[in-house]
Amino acid sequence: MHKVTCADCGKETEVPFRPDGSKPVYCRECYMKRKGSFRGGERRARPERANSMVMDLIEEIRADVKAIKEKIGA
Repeated sequence: MHKVTCADCGKETEVPFRPDGSKPVYCRECYMKRKGSFRGGERRARPERANSMVMDLIEEIRADVKAIKEKIGA
């Protein structure tokens, strides 16, 4: 274990790797807080749900395009 100072809170902690100084190192608490913030605090949609959402949007766009074509007589 290697002693380090947390880049966020300044608390002394230990990590299982030797930091090379190129990236900040965090204590467990700050790491967990930051880990959640990388995702904006929200869970990402599952791929199958994301695909369903995309398909729904495509259908909406198709309906909009059809309505526009009808209005312009195309």
